Amino acid sequence: MSATLSSFTATTSEAQQAAVADLPSQVWFACCCIALPVLWGVIVHLVFRRLRGKGQPEREQEAGWPDYQI
Repeated sequence: MSATLSSFTATTSEAQQAAVADLPSQVWFACCCIALPVLWGVIVHLVFRRLRGKGQPEREQEAGWPDYQI
């Protein structure tokens, strides 16, 4: 029984060491899961802003109150 307990303890210790050794890769994966969608959104925003800006001339800012008509 002592051999079983010591092998269980060794297995548990090895699993904990493996989890600690795997921690940097888990942190890297989590950072990528956050950063990649954010970067994708920024890129899409810039592309669509550039595409929209090419077809339309610049509008001048009118002074005064905007005219809301129905």
